[in-house]
Amino acid sequence: MDKNLVAAMRARRLLIRERWEALMRTERANSPMADPDLLVHLLDDTLHEIFTILSGTDCGETAPTLPHAAGSAECPCGSNPLIAYFIAGEQAMLEGLILVQAEAETFDPVQRDRAVDTLLLVFRTIAHREISGFCGVCQLNRVMVKSATTRHAHPRQSHALWVPAENERKQCADPAEMP
Repeated sequence: MDKNLVAAMRARRLLIRERWEALMRTERANSPMADPDLLVHLLDDTLHEIFTILSGTDCGETAPTLPHAAGSAECPCGSNPLIAYFIAGEQAMLEGLILVQAEAETFDPVQRDRAVDTLLLVFRTIAHREISGFCGVCQLNRVMVKSATTRHAHPRQSHALWVPAENERKQCADPAEMP
């Protein structure tokens, strides 16, 4: 990424951090560990890593291959607190980049698009690594994998191990109608 662009984003770092925190606080926590008061402590380290990597990147002729967005990360139990954290962060980082680009007097559209692609590549790579790492030690994930052969999760509950009682099986012919 262009060094001047990275420098301009670094100058907006405090604003990006504040926006990231505000976006985190608008989301409903999906688990006790997703409390924004806990996650806010990760912001400075994550921003440092992002800017360090961006400083060393170069927008070449080919667009990078982007990993999926943080919101589509694989989390079997749905309780990973880092998903909402990185969704909010991706939005805050993109907003920061767009504002920096808008302030530039002249900006090549190709360079603009490459900067967005580079930012998303760096950000989503970090998000994927962190989300996958958390899922790797998740106890709910281990219980779900172990129980998958003997129990079926209710279609409306993302992380509960639900088996209908005998009387519920008889009353509901269609699984979508089960409580």
